[in-house]
Amino acid sequence: MKNLIFLTLCLSCSLLASGQDYLKQANDCFDKGDYECAKKNYSLFKDFDGSKDVSVEIQKSDECYKTLIVADDYFKDKEYGKARDRYKTVLDKNPKDAYAKKQYDQCRMELPATTLRVAPLKLIFQSQGGIDSIKVSTNADNYYVDSLPGWCSVINKQSDGFSIKCDSLDSSSLHEGYFDVKAGGKSERISVTQLKDDYTETAKSLNLKMIYVKGGTFTMGCTPEQGNDCNDNEKPAHQVTVSNFYIGKYEVTQAQWKAIMGVNPSPSNITGDNLPVSNVSWMDVQEFIHRLNELTGKQYRLPTEAEWEYACRGGLESAHYKYSGSNTANNVAWYSRVSYNIHFVGTRSPNELGIYDMSGNVWEWCNDWYGPYSSDVQTDPQGPSIGPSCVLRGGSYSDSNTKMRVSARSKGKLDSRKENVGFRLACSSN
Repeated sequence: MKNLIFLTLCLSCSLLASGQDYLKQANDCFDKGDYECAKKNYSLFKDFDGSKDVSVEIQKSDECYKTLIVADDYFKDKEYGKARDRYKTVLDKNPKDAYAKKQYDQCRMELPATTLRVAPLKLIFQSQGGIDSIKVSTNADNYYVDSLPGWCSVINKQSDGFSIKCDSLDSSSLHEGYFDVKAGGKSERISVTQLKDDYTETAKSLNLKMIYVKGGTFTMGCTPEQGNDCNDNEKPAHQVTVSNFYIGKYEVTQAQWKAIMGVNPSPSNITGDNLPVSNVSWMDVQEFIHRLNELTGKQYRLPTEAEWEYACRGGLESAHYKYSGSNTANNVAWYSRVSYNIHFVGTRSPNELGIYDMSGNVWEWCNDWYGPYSSDVQTDPQGPSIGPSCVLRGGSYSDSNTKMRVSARSKGKLDSRKENVGFRLACSSN
């Protein structure tokens, strides 16, 4: 009798184990999209083990199996809209079905879209991240976002656009990536850049604010917005690429000059701590920079002429204004028509990068020797190898508005000092 009971128990355990095996196999098959296998094993589980009702699972497996057959037939006949809808039905029941997902995406790519317009195509965030909006216009049934950088996510997706949220990142590094907006066989790529932080040089209480400028390619010289005001020395317009750099938010002030050099070279009738230092030669500026670098351990310098114009135009944020930050000189520049006097730095409106007084107030020395332009495509040009004069840019309070233009050029001898000439600093890294 005991042997019979033991045999009965063993048989029951064996059947239970077999039933659970069928259920596990059925779930695995369903997840993989093998619906014939799933339906078969759910049915075997139902026959061997009545502990769980799997009739819903059997029906779902059967529906997915039949829907996939129809979807594949439509796909073969290139009826991608109908195929897409059927694959979507399968994915609604089983989001893990890799085959249905692949086919669904392929249908979306194959569907013709007469139009796909996405704007903007460049997103620039500071290191603390943020949110920006993307507008999407398409006559396709839908669009989707692909290949997002790991530090960004899509929020608030609507039929006419969505928002991108980017996380805060290490402020000492530059982060760059891209993502694609796709619809009906068309694709638009959007670049995403998170910039290094701007910084302030605090040695000797200088409070020298430096703006990070992301490098890029631009047209230097006489561009269309300049109209008929261009001089011959602004021609030919030519393509230039500059690398990343920092540039002074303001012109160097008299207080900052005195902190390093001990004296104020500006004329006695135009003195003030927050006025731009003036009456300094190119050679004087080199001595200032030498002392500043010894003090800070950094490599400050004058901007190259290409860097200066790129920053003046607003870099990657450029709105292609005639002056630095506006098509109206009065908004951004101190010049002769407004006030024939030097003014405190930063009292006009800034340009697209948040840089002040690149049009007007005082002329600014650049690092380059002065020379004629070439039509050649250039990367990080340094100007001529030698010359009698160095480049001056930006115009001054004593000049007309034509000298305030972003492409206007002038020159000065290395040892010349004028009360309307100053400078701003640049640095390749902090």
